[in-house]
Amino acid sequence: MVRSYARRHLGLQIPDDKARDVLIRLTMAARDAGFRDATSYVDHLFSCEGAEERDQVLASVLTVGETYFFRDLPLLESLEEIVLPEIVARKRKDAHPVLRLWSAGCSTGEEAYTLAMIVHRFLSSHPGWDFSVLATDVNELALKTARVGRYRPWSFRRPLPAPYEKYLPGENGRREVLPELRDKVVFRRLNLAEGDYPSPETENMDLLFCRNVLMYFDPDVRAAVLDRFHRCLADGGYLVTAAVEMAYMDGTRWQRVRLPNPSLSLLCVSY
Repeated sequence: MVRSYARRHLGLQIPDDKARDVLIRLTMAARDAGFRDATSYVDHLFSCEGAEERDQVLASVLTVGETYFFRDLPLLESLEEIVLPEIVARKRKDAHPVLRLWSAGCSTGEEAYTLAMIVHRFLSSHPGWDFSVLATDVNELALKTARVGRYRPWSFRRPLPAPYEKYLPGENGRREVLPELRDKVVFRRLNLAEGDYPSPETENMDLLFCRNVLMYFDPDVRAAVLDRFHRCLADGGYLVTAAVEMAYMDGTRWQRVRLPNPSLSLLCVSY
């Protein structure tokens, strides 16, 4: 029941070798919710009483929200040194230049805030520019944490680079995103498997991060998501995926961009 529902409504495929892991997480979630076992919890979720929480719980159980600040630092350094200058040079003639970024599958928000810090610092030397970060996830519980912007040591498994410590003041390993930076990030619930985008909020994106998300999708859903991403990006906009997800890309639509570090690559929308 869970596997077929996840495939139809969330676009998530659960391979046979992952079924046991899902059962374990369901059992833990059942106990946290006061149910005796996974079976009784699933029965509740698929009843009328549990319908409202069904997608939220299943999204939390079926996906692994592994994230932390400044994850994949070499990639982020290339973003600051290569990608952002290219985008700014291309858009410099705009009357009111704005950088638009999207963190899709943002989980608890560490990636979205990381992008906001990098762009804020970069644009400090480009007067007149503004930026916005849209951050979306199907898991409303994760989004609640992201909106608050308070984080524990586990979110800082990589030490913050010195220039960015000012954006996350705190003590004893606990930090909170500065309000002025938090205001630049908008968190929304969005099921990427559903077709309600592109929308005004997701159009003309200059940079779209969607890492370690596409791998969860059924192949047909994944192809549809990539098609919508293509339409959401501005001409020449960048899509950033995990390295293992590069194999899903259609070479007629996506041009691979090589970075100085040979282990890294980006995808740029074809013009």
